[in-house]
Amino acid sequence: MTPGRHTQGERPRLALTAEGRWLGLAALVLLAVGAALEAPGIAAFGAFVTGLLAVAHLAAVIARHRVSEVAVRLTGDASALKLWEGRASSLALELTLPPTIAVYALELRPSLSETLEGRLSWAEAAGAAEPHPGAPPRAAIGLTLELRGRRLGDAWLQGFDLTAGVALGLYAVRAFSPCLVRTTVLPLHFGSGQPPIQATRAAADEQADLVHRDKRGFGMEIRELRDFVVGDPFKHIAWSASARRGKLIAREFESDLQLSVWLLVDCSPSMFWGPPGTARIDHALELAADLARTLSTGRDRVGLVLHDHEVRHLVEPGRGSAHMMRLIQALLEVPHLVHDDRTELTESELTLRVARWFEVHERRTFYLPERPGAPPAAPPPAPDALAGPSLGARAGPLSDRRPLPVREPHPRALRIDEQALVHACQERLSRRFTRQRPVIPLTAYALEPERSTLRAFARHAGLALPRDPTPRPGGQSHGLEAALQAVLSSHGHGGAHTLLSLSDFHSADDLDALRRVALIARRHRHNLVFVMPTGERGVLPAGSFVRRSQDARLMTALVEVAELRAADNLRAAQAILKPAGARFVGAGAGDSLAHVLGRLRSVA
Repeated sequence: MTPGRHTQGERPRLALTAEGRWLGLAALVLLAVGAALEAPGIAAFGAFVTGLLAVAHLAAVIARHRVSEVAVRLTGDASALKLWEGRASSLALELTLPPTIAVYALELRPSLSETLEGRLSWAEAAGAAEPHPGAPPRAAIGLTLELRGRRLGDAWLQGFDLTAGVALGLYAVRAFSPCLVRTTVLPLHFGSGQPPIQATRAAADEQADLVHRDKRGFGMEIRELRDFVVGDPFKHIAWSASARRGKLIAREFESDLQLSVWLLVDCSPSMFWGPPGTARIDHALELAADLARTLSTGRDRVGLVLHDHEVRHLVEPGRGSAHMMRLIQALLEVPHLVHDDRTELTESELTLRVARWFEVHERRTFYLPERPGAPPAAPPPAPDALAGPSLGARAGPLSDRRPLPVREPHPRALRIDEQALVHACQERLSRRFTRQRPVIPLTAYALEPERSTLRAFARHAGLALPRDPTPRPGGQSHGLEAALQAVLSSHGHGGAHTLLSLSDFHSADDLDALRRVALIARRHRHNLVFVMPTGERGVLPAGSFVRRSQDARLMTALVEVAELRAADNLRAAQAILKPAGARFVGAGAGDSLAHVLGRLRSVA
């Protein structure tokens, strides 16, 4: 049977299999030969085969109505599954088939987010096996789905594309069975019970040169006793110790100044170039999570700022396990910034996508009746096209995944009750956040509250929105300036701090903004350290910024131009920021955290 793909949300579709097409072609040949040779026996046999196909078609039409009862459900409570980056985890499922359907072949394809890899197998532990042709169906069949996350953040299993062979295997019925499962991909060494990265604990104990957390001052806690030197206050002399040693001994105190380490994570479009798992943002998120985990073990506080051309989220400095959870939750939000200036999507298309999601998963429609005299509306759009890669990607290894064609009708072809749709989104979001607040406020995705609610629902329901891959001119320079201003206006600001910025400096070409950053750093005596994560060499976006071309030379030229532009921006940024005391450190994808911390200590 030729594998196919069903359009989610539509009624089950019927198609001839390869065997059915060959049988139909044979019937036509027999009829043609019988008519040409005036052989009634051959023509009668052709008519018999044609009638057999008609009976099979009638049986397939009847079976198509029963296929809508096919369901794939979780066997346990795993509606929110936790994964660790790069490691596989299994999900137990159960396929339920109606007893009145004779299934001659069965094929399932999980519909996963683009950041997930999945491999489906029939569960052997429950004694289940893949149905063979002609075998009577069973009430329940065990399935095992092995998932592997390639990027930190949330990912979703939306359901399964099902292709069932019916009518002696001559017809295939294609349907979609919704099965919504949200998975959270966590850093490898966060909460997994695994040993930390080599030399991480030693690096945390020896990083005094990086964060300056062990400073001499005028606090209440004694740091050490040392020999008196000229210039030390006389009130710091330890007379008892001086009498025992026969020389002047001075007491040295710890500083009461609370220093903070700020992680400035750049979320610009250029950081997302490349496939998930190999882009620069993946290395930056992993490095930021490891740095936050290592720095939080010290006595100083750690803060976080997420920015592109403006600040998207800020976590005030703090320490402890609860604060570490807040930092990780903020980092997991980076791949899901669906603000109106970060996505290539019109408001009408957004409304259609959200309405289609409700139609697929909750059987609720928000389409308004057609106006009298208006032309007939186009059929509802394919939700796998509307939902992007998360609803249309095929499961399997990365090498087997191919982008599916996207076909969307004109947004004006359908009229949707937007007020009822927004109310339904608000109701579902209120159930989602009954005990906890979202990291990004639900009203921060767009200026209009209704559009912001739709985008927030798309983010928390796994409805993928196309990301705008075009970098904004000077966006990273403006974002760095906005991040520094956010640090200055934060409640935890006070004194000089260490600022670790993770950025590729691809669009940091606004020199005036960089000069203001240098002046701010010098005026407030901030210790600026820029960590530049590197991903795959020559990775360009596959969206509207750079279209894929058959001409390899043109693609090579585009790659070289982008790399030269990024190198020029980096040299200009270094020329302006280095006189202010800033330091630049490269961090490759294969570097361990201990090596990165060693480089940071050497330049801090």
